[in-house]
Amino acid sequence: LDLSQFGATTLQAMSSDAQHIYAIDANRTIWSVGINGDLLTKLGSLNVPGSGGKITLGGSVLYVPVFNGFTGGYQTVNVSNPAAMSRIAGVSNTALESSQMVLNGTGLAVAIGATGRVNALDLIDVSNPANTGTVNGRVALPDTPSGVALANGFAFVADGAGGLKVVNYAGIDVKGVAPTISIATDAT
Repeated sequence: LDLSQFGATTLQAMSSDAQHIYAIDANRTIWSVGINGDLLTKLGSLNVPGSGGKITLGGSVLYVPVFNGFTGGYQTVNVSNPAAMSRIAGVSNTALESSQMVLNGTGLAVAIGATGRVNALDLIDVSNPANTGTVNGRVALPDTPSGVALANGFAFVADGAGGLKVVNYAGIDVKGVAPTISIATDAT
């Protein structure tokens, strides 16, 4: 599918689920593309006020980083209807890192970058897509990070000349509530 026939410029980043691809171009337009086997169909587009970095899809919300060389942050887009996407919220905290954001599935995200020339990892509360400014913590990094992956409460950060940094962003369990499990069996 050639999105340039619809006005798209150079694609900057993309994210996908099993049924859709979301891409953002150099003109800050988000494009939604339907996937049906080997058939790709343009579904919709939405222009946003800023962009920069890698976009991230979490359920029906697309997280779009905004980085202009000094300030950062992210905005959220409702993609529950890919043909009629709408912006949920704009940037409300320009100090947030915004090169890459990874969601952990529990309402938290880890974002990396060098916003304000500060190399860091931010732990962000993303439980409410309308609130794009809640930071739960920050970890300084020695070099400009270029990638991050999450597993088991740890963030693995590719930190340039700083090497691989492992950050325990979830911390230890201090709530004092033991996990429970329930097993049902068929006695017949």
